[in-house]
Amino acid sequence: AGVPGIRLLRRKGRIPSHWVYCFLCEDRDGLLRKLRRAGVYASKVHLRNDIYSCFGPTPRLELPGVAEFERAELCIPCGWWLTQEDRECIAGTIRAGW
Repeated sequence: AGVPGIRLLRRKGRIPSHWVYCFLCEDRDGLLRKLRRAGVYASKVHLRNDIYSCFGPTPRLELPGVAEFERAELCIPCGWWLTQEDRECIAGTIRAGW
């Protein structure tokens, strides 16, 4: 929280996954590269369902909210396997900017 360029998602009434923490980032790809260089396996977890071939060759619909989420969504690991040092590394890497 409080990092310029990052917008936290509201989790009203939702049960967290406990293996990734998702947020929106203005320069998602820049932060993703920085995290990977720091040894953090961050990723884009949630993809649009209509990209898969089972939906046929139909064109993608104009869905501005979905497009914004797809452009900005980034997930960092937050599972039980992370040590305090891992968590500090991830948070420090993000806080340092990109």
